[in-house]
Amino acid sequence: MPNLIDVSFFVGDINIPNTSKPEIEESLNLFIAKHEKQLLKQMLGYELWTSFDEDDTTQRFVDLIDGIGEWQGLVYNISDTVKGSLIAYYVYCYWIKDKQIWNSGIGTVRPKGDSAEIMPIYMKYMEAWNTCSAQMGEFVIYMENNLDIYPEWSPVDLWMLRPVNDFDL
Repeated sequence: MPNLIDVSFFVGDINIPNTSKPEIEESLNLFIAKHEKQLLKQMLGYELWTSFDEDDTTQRFVDLIDGIGEWQGLVYNISDTVKGSLIAYYVYCYWIKDKQIWNSGIGTVRPKGDSAEIMPIYMKYMEAWNTCSAQMGEFVIYMENNLDIYPEWSPVDLWMLRPVNDFDL
């Protein structure tokens, strides 16, 4: 199954600069491929994820992706030209954590700009993670209200997606 999100989702409060540069786009696409799959398996449980992966065109999966009723969907419109997704918020958190420290030929290093001061990531991380967590709560309510449509739903450790505070707790 192709990814539900792409680099175009990383704008606004989860902006990742320079996604038009091939090296940034390639790196971000790897993060998307890895973390989208990881999150969907966790959210849906293995059995429903397998069904979703095999046939995402049935109405129940279209509703899961695009939303129905009060469920906004895994992918939704923020405006006419901008799409949003709890998956993008999740991927963004892993992206900014990873980019905080880099591997180099001499060990791990922190980048330092000539005219920039490196700031802690916790505020951006916390905002993105808590947005993902809130949308995950909406997802759980949707799934619990539609167990007749998704009887094989068996999420794994959704407590790990609870809101965090300044201390990442």
